[in-house]
Formats: sequence, structure tokens, C-alpha cells
Amino acid sequence: MRNPLQHLSLVALFSAALISGASHARAADTPASAASPQAPPDRSQCLEAHRSAQELRKSSKLLESQEQLLICSSESCPGVLITDCGKWLTELDQLTPSVVFEVRVDGKETSNAHVELDSRPIDDWSQAIKVNPGRHDVRVTVEGFEPYTESVVAAEGQRLKMISAEFKKPEPVAAPVALAPQPAQRVRPTPAAVYALLGVGVAGAAGFTVFASIGKTKQNQLDNDCLKVKNCTDADLKPMKRDYLIGDIAGGVGAAALIGAAIVYFTRPTLESSPTSFAVGSVAGSPSSFGISASHAW
Repeated sequence: MRNPLQHLSLVALFSAALISGASHARAADTPASAASPQAPPDRSQCLEAHRSAQELRKSSKLLESQEQLLICSSESCPGVLITDCGKWLTELDQLTPSVVFEVRVDGKETSNAHVELDSRPIDDWSQAIKVNPGRHDVRVTVEGFEPYTESVVAAEGQRLKMISAEFKKPEPVAAPVALAPQPAQRVRPTPAAVYALLGVGVAGAAGFTVFASIGKTKQNQLDNDCLKVKNCTDADLKPMKRDYLIGDIAGGVGAAALIGAAIVYFTRPTLESSPTSFAVGSVAGSPSSFGISASHAW
């Protein structure tokens, strides 16, 4: 069996580091009354710490396991326990993951931040913080900004895992810039009645042409028939006269409609149109979008 005194330097070396890491991970302040030195563990306490350290190690509670290993590595414990606990203490120190924090505001590092790890505040996050393997919730707050939250996974043996929290001030939203309104213009819009009268005029001219052609055709036929029989009755002339009459009426209505359209068009009033105003600026208050808006009074 190895001399227990051979492990004293090793135990002393890891004690300070492990106690510091455990205090950050647990985030619990030690009361002033508990600062007084405690009595060295007896044999039963050493055996219990030796057993608990192994169970905690199997449950991936490496920090808690190391606390127990510090107890069973005490000088008052049996030499065989000191040998086991010293060896395991070295192994767990290599397997215990750690995280480091980086907080930036507008691209510059800052120490004016509040850091929480698994809902427990970290007083000094300027150095590496040892944690147990597994998932951990991180929350970083800086005054004037929305909190930064992240869920990270620390694996066994992963040292100095970087957690970077970036805070940026929102860019100011540019106020819309109103462009100079266009001067008022005087216009003479064409009334809808002009288009209606033009339609009637075109229809009347077409009706005149159609019925006049039909009447002319009937007239030529009657001329030939009357030469043969040397007499045409009023009944024979009636269809021709009717077609000519319809054509004359259609032509008159069309001509009147065209004259009316001309009168309405040339006597239409002059109106003053409302200017259209434009504005250039961000869309929906977002600094990343840009657009031009127009407004017109009707």
C-alpha cells in the first residue's frame, strides 16, 4: 500500500480549484459562521464519502463527487481511501466540463452584466465556471436590453466552452421625409355624356346607311316591276317608303347625337386637380425596410 503522505500535495493542488469551481456552479454564499475550521473526518465519514463519490460519479454529478473525494482524501482517512480518492480526483478534474462567458454590447466587451446559470447568479463570470455534464440554461441581462437566453449542452471533458451573448442597440427609425407637393393643375376632363352621345351618333349613322341601302334596293326593284305592269300601287311603294323613313329617322337621331356630343365636349368645365404628395421613409416602423408612399385627395 502506498504511503498516504504521497497524495497530500496532489490533494492540496486540486482542493483550491475544485472548491472554487463548485462554489460558482452551486452559487451559494457560505455563511460567516461556517468559516470556522471543521474537525477532520472520522473513519465512518471517510467511508461514506468514498461510497458517495462513486454514486455521484455514476449519476454524472462530477462536482458533487469531487466534494466527496476531497473528504476521503483527508489525512485522517485510511491510506487505501486516500489512494483511491486522490486518483479519482485527478480523473474527474479532467472530465469536468467548464464554460466561459463573453458579453458584448455593440461589438465591445463589457463586464457590466448579470449572468445566471441554471437560475443561479454567477458573481464572478470573468473566469471559467465548472459545471456538471448535461444541459444548462443561461440567462444574461444588461440594463437597457432584452435578456439573452440560451440552452447549452456541456459534455464530459469539454473545457472552456464559449458562451457569447451579443447585445445591440436598435437602430433609430428614420422619420418619413415629405417631398414637395406638385402644384395644382387645371384640367378639362371629358364628361361621360360625350361618349354616350358619340355611341348614339355612330349607331344612327349606321342605321341610316343600312335602311337607305335597303330602300334603294326596293326602289330599283319597283322601277323594274312598274315598267312591266305600267302601274304601281301605294301598297307596292309602302315598304320602300318605310325603309327610307326609318333611315331618315336614324340619320337624324345620329346627327343630333353627334352635334350634342360636340357641344358637350367643347363646353365642358375646367377643373382644378388635387396634387399628389409623396413621402420617403421606413415601412411599418422597421429600419431594415424602405419605401415611398403617395397620397391624393379625391
